[in-house]
Amino acid sequence: MKVDIKDVVSDIKDSTKTKAYFKKDYDFTKEGQQKMTVVVEDEAGNKTEKEIEVNIVKDKEIKTYLEMGDKYLGTLGYTNHSLLHAQRVAKIAHMILISLNYDRRTAELARIAGYIHDIGNVINRARRWRHSYHQNGNGAA
Repeated sequence: MKVDIKDVVSDIKDSTKTKAYFKKDYDFTKEGQQKMTVVVEDEAGNKTEKEIEVNIVKDKEIKTYLEMGDKYLGTLGYTNHSLLHAQRVAKIAHMILISLNYDRRTAELARIAGYIHDIGNVINRARRWRHSYHQNGNGAA
């Protein structure tokens, strides 16, 4: 599994162009806590290393619900509700909160919420809409 450094490092402050990378290849398929070293290098070749701790969690049940929801939405003609969509929303939610100077825990909660925001798509949307329509009598869901 390849992880983009941009998913781990953001908002580097430097007056020159920088690049960030992992010091070595890490096994992102292994669940649990891992210590990793991130290197930030400026265009003059100056390097700064930072050790970070990453908690890798794989929830097969959530992934299954998201995949089932995507499959169901596909039968209704919807597109772009794949795992990639969930990952993008998660990343953007996290980046927004970091850019607004929220604490890391709140930003991580936003990442989680962004990842699972479409989990309800596994439920039949048409049946849910029809139920709301008939219950309210005016079509309001």
